[in-house]
Amino acid sequence: MPEAAPRRVLVLDFGGSTPAVGRATGAIAANVLEERARFDVVSAADLRAVLDREASLQDAGCDAMSESCLANLADAMGASIVLHGAVTPLGSRYLVSVTLFDADAGRSLARKLEEVGSEEEIAGATRRITRAIADDLNPPTPSSPLLTVGGWTLGVGAVAAALGLGGAAYASIIEADPKSDGGAKSTALFWHVPASVVGISGAVVAVVGAGALTIGLLGGE
Repeated sequence: MPEAAPRRVLVLDFGGSTPAVGRATGAIAANVLEERARFDVVSAADLRAVLDREASLQDAGCDAMSESCLANLADAMGASIVLHGAVTPLGSRYLVSVTLFDADAGRSLARKLEEVGSEEEIAGATRRITRAIADDLNPPTPSSPLLTVGGWTLGVGAVAAALGLGGAAYASIIEADPKSDGGAKSTALFWHVPASVVGISGAVVAVVGAGALTIGLLGGE
């Protein structure tokens, strides 16, 4: 079954602080979404390459954070979602906020914020908030149960194969050793066949586990 196309998200520069901090935090948020691989990210830098954002907004006579302007910007870049945020000084502390705006529905999808104690903590807070809000919007695909079942089956089968075949080989050595007494040879002969059965069965189980693990990995791609 083909996977759905990644959702296109327009990530704007953050507001509420200096232009340099706004561009940096916006770039961090865009990078976090790109790492998720479930989004087609259009950054503020991409937007600036297409149009002069400030001039366009001023010509339209609207606020950069108004819903109508966000929807227009998203439409211009072919995005259905806009991520915007702000870094607001609160005395000696900073409030980092991130908002997801659904351009098609014309409403906010989610908002998250985090208060930090210094400028050095802004980048980390931006990453954490963006990861959380992205996973709320588009949760990671759960891993296939075949990965767990295949991994355990492969492991158990490999151990059984090693013990069984190793035991059978040891029994063969005892049986062939002319120095072995009759009791040792009888014991080796008694365990030779069961050990071989366990070893061969373990090998078969390991092969089945490897197959399930492979299918699970391919299914997750």
